[in-house]
Amino acid sequence: MDKRKINFELRINETFTLEFQNNSSTGYSWVWVNSQANSIVEKIETVLINDHPERAGASGIEKWIFKGLGTGFIKLKFEYKRAWLESSGIETKEISVSVL
Repeated sequence: MDKRKINFELRINETFTLEFQNNSSTGYSWVWVNSQANSIVEKIETVLINDHPERAGASGIEKWIFKGLGTGFIKLKFEYKRAWLESSGIETKEISVSVL
């Protein structure tokens, strides 16, 4: 399990982007596991970019774009998992965000 920490500091209405390695052909994707009851940041968009679109099953990048909503601090927690399963993911990431 990989538990890396990344930090962001931004102002209200500023955006930031997270990029995660992904291979959606395996059924795994990144899930924001603590998104409920959040008034600090808002997810604007998630985009999948295939590294080799000409090859079936190729890996790629999963981009998450967020915007600062209100002042405060939050630790965003993500798991790389099969969303339909209750078990925890095979990889986790924590991202600390301060909105000023």
